[in-house]
Amino acid sequence: MDVFIPFQGAVYHWRNYRFEDNQIQNKFCIILNHKIGNYPVYVVLPTSQFDKHYKNRQDRLIDTVIIKANECKYFTQPITVVDLKQIRKEEKEEIDKTVKEGKLKYKGILEEETIKRIKTAVENSETVSGEVINAILCKNPKN
Repeated sequence: MDVFIPFQGAVYHWRNYRFEDNQIQNKFCIILNHKIGNYPVYVVLPTSQFDKHYKNRQDRLIDTVIIKANECKYFTQPITVVDLKQIRKEEKEEIDKTVKEGKLKYKGILEEETIKRIKTAVENSETVSGEVINAILCKNPKN
């Protein structure tokens, strides 16, 4: 059985991730928490659907990080979007269940430059809550 240790920049593949609308997809997820092993776990699910969701909607690019092909070994599409407006909070019970079912597999860690870009975007965010900023940057929440 795999062991799940959340740490910032870890990339996991989550088989059969269930969205709020009950849609199920296999997704990569990036762990955002600064402190190792802290729960809840804040994750972001990158998407390669730039043309469909972002290309003609510049307003949707607020609080995003664009990863181009070959900038990260886990995302090989021409453009992958890390949308900080889509940060998700996962509780320990759900993570433990998913790991036990074999649906969450560790792939590796993001390149340092990509982690820095995500942290900078979080720090300058217009939409991320203070609670999430604190968990990601280990700072006091915004007032």
